Order: sequence, then structure tokens, then C-alpha cells
Amino acid sequence: MLSVGLRCRLPVPRNTIVDGPQAVLIVPAKGRSEDTDLFLDALDKQDYQNFRVVWCIEQGDTPARQAFEGSALAHKGIVADALATQYCAQKNANLIAGIKALEPHDELVVFADCDSMPSKTWLAEIAAILVHNEADVVSAYRLQIPKSANWQNWIVAACESALASTSRLVSIGPMHVWGGTIALRRSDLDRIDYASAISDTYNDDVVATYLFADHGLKVTVPRSMLLASFVDGSWHSLVNFARRQYFAARVYSKILYVQGVAVLLVNNVLWLTAIALALAGTTHGLTALAVLFGTD
Repeated sequence: MLSVGLRCRLPVPRNTIVDGPQAVLIVPAKGRSEDTDLFLDALDKQDYQNFRVVWCIEQGDTPARQAFEGSALAHKGIVADALATQYCAQKNANLIAGIKALEPHDELVVFADCDSMPSKTWLAEIAAILVHNEADVVSAYRLQIPKSANWQNWIVAACESALASTSRLVSIGPMHVWGGTIALRRSDLDRIDYASAISDTYNDDVVATYLFADHGLKVTVPRSMLLASFVDGSWHSLVNFARRQYFAARVYSKILYVQGVAVLLVNNVLWLTAIALALAGTTHGLTALAVLFGTD
């Protein structure tokens, strides 16, 4: 698991554009934290500036409202209120409120989580891919960074990295997207009726994955767009995280569930075997470690 968590590759440079069609960022938010303020600051520093923000909150969430209205981006967007719901995840209800707030001149739609740290070229890369028709959907994966060195943080970071690696390591089923970054053209969003697809489910990204595949949309997940996200939880939050991931994979994507288990098992067996041989002082063990470090 540690090997997967520390997996690192150099980013692949991509084309960017700084002036293009009107983009709208639909951002579901809950409460306010240091990460929320860092996210808003990162948006304000984007190279691509032709965008507006729809900040989607549950009605009555004053801290989340104040976070946006007190930021430098307040003049570039609006707050969309969603009613509390029992029929789907509150995040999905917030997203639907954001979709309802779209305007006719919004050509590119980007869904983003407010606990991630996008680079200044993040939106410029997304726009370039969609404008140049390199893909129909652009997504990214989360790169979890532990705020403090403890086992629960490392385990969450390793699991997230394993989930992000699965679609690349095993080409079974569609390319999985992450709800923290999903971007597509407005015309495609309307055509596939994205809002209806997530209106009665407790998941957004796995549902979106199969929705895009069913409609023949080409998905790309560039390595250069890994999004940093800080994790600092307790053992209780780790258990909740594991339950959510298990439920999402088992219920919404059995293929992803099997892939994830297989990837973790294979990685762990290879690393443990190599470490054992290396500690025994064998040449084969040292060689295996060198190969694993070179391919990870």
C-alpha cells in the first residue's frame, strides 16, 4: 500500500490557452476551512480568467456563504442555494442547484471540489483540451498530502493514490473520472442530462463515469493535472472514509472494486517480497527493489 501511496511521476507538459470561451465553475461547498480559503485563492490566480463561479451550498450554510462572499472572487460569481435533501447526496443536490444557475453564454462547465489546490494552469489546460477537441470530458485525480505524519493520514493517502492509479494500470471498463474535477462542453452536459443522472444517487463520480461511457464521450485524465489535497484525520474519519469507498465501489462499480483489490494485493506482494529478499542480502532482492522504484 505504501508503494502505491508514494507513487509519483513527472507531469507531462500540456498546451494551455489563457483566452477562450466563457467557463463556469460549479463548486459544491460545505462549511469553511483553511482549505476552502486556499482553493478560492488558487482560483483567483488562474491564468485563464474568462470564467465565473457558481458557489453551491446547502441553504442556511452561513460559513460557506461567507467564505465565498468575502473572497476576491465574489465579483465573479454567485451563490446558489440548495434545499436539504433525503433523495440523494447533499453534494449532488448542490451540484444540481449550480446546473440550474447556468447562463446562455456559459460554454465550458467545470465541476470542482473546494478542498483541492489547483495549479495556476489548471483551468487553462482544461480549456485547451476542450476547445481543441482533444477529448469530450476532462478529469483529474486527487493527490493526497498528509498534514501530519500519522498512520491514518498515510493510509488514506495510499488508498486515494491506489484508486487514482487503477484505471491506468488495468484497462478494464471505462476511464474513471473524479468528481473533484470534471469538465465538459455545455452542449454535452445538456445532451446527456447530467443533472437527472445524479438526482437520485449518493455518488457523483462513478455515476458520471458510466454516464459518459454510455453516451460515447471520450474522457481524458492528464497526469499533469493531479490536484493536491490535504488530509488530516483521525482513526474515526479513516473508518468513515473506508466505508464510503467500499460502498461506492461495491454498489456503483464492481469492476473498480475488483480492480482496486487486485492492484493493492499485487503491489503489496511485490514490495514485501523484494524487501524481504533485499534484507536477506540477495542480489535478486536489490535488483527487484531497483526495478520497483524505477517503475513506480
